Amino acid sequence: GIILFVLMAGYLPFDDPNLMNLYKKIQRANFLVPSWFSSGAKNLIKRILDPNPLTRITISEILQDEWFKKDYHPPSFADEADVNLDDVDAAFSDSGEHLVTERRERPASMNAFELISGSQGFSLESLFNKEPG
Repeated sequence: GIILFVLMAGYLPFDDPNLMNLYKKIQRANFLVPSWFSSGAKNLIKRILDPNPLTRITISEILQDEWFKKDYHPPSFADEADVNLDDVDAAFSDSGEHLVTERRERPASMNAFELISGSQGFSLESLFNKEPG
């Protein structure tokens, strides 16, 4: 819905420099639809940007929307039944010498003291060099 709005309007439906105000606008669906939007586009975008998931339009309902279906032609995919994989196999069969393999090395085992003492941000020296008294 946001992307459709931006593509049609050229700007975001919800905008505010204050983050809390922005969230309130989104939660209330507080936005203005430009006057150049058709009534079908206005209705569809308002239903898509409905903040209530129970009343928001579903994908199947979007696909049945009159504005959405206008001049829409679903894609048709041609079946490519005569695919010959011999050429693909021949192209890759001699590439074994260039094969990259993944080596998994186990990380070094460290206890908490080793981990902390290895960090530059922590110095435990003061704990061990105290003089009694």
